[in-house]
Amino acid sequence: MNHRTPAAPDTPTGRYTTAPGKKATAPPVATAPPPEAPGLRTAVARLTETFAGQAGDPGQGCLFCYGDQEVAALRDPRAPLSDDLAHYTARDLTHWPHPAQAARRVLPHLAALAARGEYVGELEGTALHQAGWQTWPADQAEAVRAFLDAYWTAALRRRDPARPLDDVFAFCSTAHHTPAPCLARWEHERHPAADAHLADTAHGWIEDLLLDAADPAHPAWSTTPTPGPGPGPDPGPDAQLRTWLLTHAAPRLRHHTTDPALRHTLDRLHALGLPESRDSEQAG
Repeated sequence: MNHRTPAAPDTPTGRYTTAPGKKATAPPVATAPPPEAPGLRTAVARLTETFAGQAGDPGQGCLFCYGDQEVAALRDPRAPLSDDLAHYTARDLTHWPHPAQAARRVLPHLAALAARGEYVGELEGTALHQAGWQTWPADQAEAVRAFLDAYWTAALRRRDPARPLDDVFAFCSTAHHTPAPCLARWEHERHPAADAHLADTAHGWIEDLLLDAADPAHPAWSTTPTPGPGPGPDPGPDAQLRTWLLTHAAPRLRHHTTDPALRHTLDRLHALGLPESRDSEQAG
C-alpha cells in the first residue's frame, strides 16, 4: 500500500537554494520552458544511453511508501516510469536496499525532467551524492558529470533559464558535494547572461559576508573544514564560496556593474580590507 503524498518541490532550505539575505520561497510552478540547449540535450541522451540496461535491481523497496506496481516498475529496467515516481524515488534513496542501483534506475528520467524545466533541487542532489556516483564505473560517472556541467552551463547562458539559477545551483552543487565545479564554470563563462546572474545572486551572498564581518561571533556562513581525500581537511562549501566571492566575484562585479546599490555593497566590502584579487577584474 502506498502511503506517501504526491511529490512536490521542496522548499529551499540552505545556502545552495536561496541567495543569502533573500527570503526563501517555494519554487514557482514551471511554465512553458524555453528550448533546451543542444549541449544539454546531448548530455541527457548520453546519460540515457549509458544507463540503458545497467541500472540493476534496487531490491525490494519500502511497501509503506511504494505500491507493489511501483516497486515492480522500478525493479524492471524496461518498464516505463511516471514523472512522480522518478521524482519521489530520486529524493530519498534510503527506501531501497541498493540505493546506487535505484539512483541509476531513475537518473535518466530525472535528467530529462530537469532539462525540460521541471524542478529538481537540493534533496535530489544530496541523494545523488549519497548514492556515490563519483565511485561508479568511469563511463557512468563521466556521464553524470557531463550532465551536471551541461545543466548548469545551460542555465548560466540564458538570462531566463527554464529554472531559477538558485534551483540549478542547489542541485548541481549538492550532487557534487561542493560548489567548486559550478564556480569554476561560472568563472569561465564570460558573457552578459552570466554577468547578470552573478549580479543577481552574489549581491545577497556579499551582504552575508558583510554581516559576518560585523558580527563574527554569529556568522551566517560556516567556514569549518570538512574531511578531505588528502592528508588534510578540505574547506567547507561555505568557505569555498566565500573565497570565490572575494577573489573572483567581487572584482568581476566591480568591473561590470552599473547598479548603484551593488556598487555601494562592493565599496563596503572593499572598505573592510577583505582580500580581493584584481586578476579577475582585469581578465574580464
